[in-house]
Amino acid sequence: YDSLGHFVGGEPPTGPRKVGTIYSDGAPDIIHAVKRKGWVNDTSTPGMPQTNGVAERAVRKVVEGTRTILAHAGFHHQWWTYAITHFCFMSNIEIKEMVDPATKLPVKSSAWELFHGAPFKGEVIPFGAEVLFMPTPAKIADEPKMGPRGKTGLFLGYHILSGYRYRRDYYVIDLDDVRGRPWHQVLNGNRTDRIQRVKEVWFDRSKEPSFPM
Repeated sequence: YDSLGHFVGGEPPTGPRKVGTIYSDGAPDIIHAVKRKGWVNDTSTPGMPQTNGVAERAVRKVVEGTRTILAHAGFHHQWWTYAITHFCFMSNIEIKEMVDPATKLPVKSSAWELFHGAPFKGEVIPFGAEVLFMPTPAKIADEPKMGPRGKTGLFLGYHILSGYRYRRDYYVIDLDDVRGRPWHQVLNGNRTDRIQRVKEVWFDRSKEPSFPM
C-alpha cells in the first residue's frame, strides 16, 4: 500500500496523479492495497503465464540485467537490492524508440521524459563505478580535522522521492569501507549505516569507468 502511494504520489504540474486501473497477477497483497486505494484491479488468467507475457518479459529483463551489472561491477549478489533499483532507473532514463502513451505515435524518448515532461538532468553513472564524493556531515565529523574532505567511493544509485521525483541525491559507499573486507562483513546485520546518501558526486566522463571491486 505504502509503495503504491510512494510511486504515484508527487507534484506534477497538473496536480496529484490519478490512477483508475492497475494490472497485476492477482497477488493478495496487491489486491488488498489496490482495494484500499480505490482503484480497479485487472488480473491475468491464473495458470496461464502467456496472458501476462508483457510483465513476464519485463521481469526476466530486470533479473538478467541486475545479474549482469552485479557481475560487471564485481559485487556480491547480496547487493541485488541496490543493483536492481539502479538497473530499472537506467532503463527508465535511457533514450530509445518507444510509443508515446498520449499520442500513440512512435517517438525517440525515455520513460522518464514521457512521465515528467523533461529529460533526466542528473549524472548518469554505472553501478559500482568509482566516484569522488563529499561525505555526509556525520561522516566528515569522524575524519581528521586537517584531512581531505572528498572521498573515493563506489556508486550505488539514486534516491527517488514519491511520485518518482528526483532531487539530485545519490547513494555511495566509501571504498575504504569495502576494500579488504569480506562481502558478508560489509553488510553484516544489514549494515546500511555504511551507505551514504549525498548531494555531491563527481564522475570523470573523460575516461573509461573504473570498477575497483
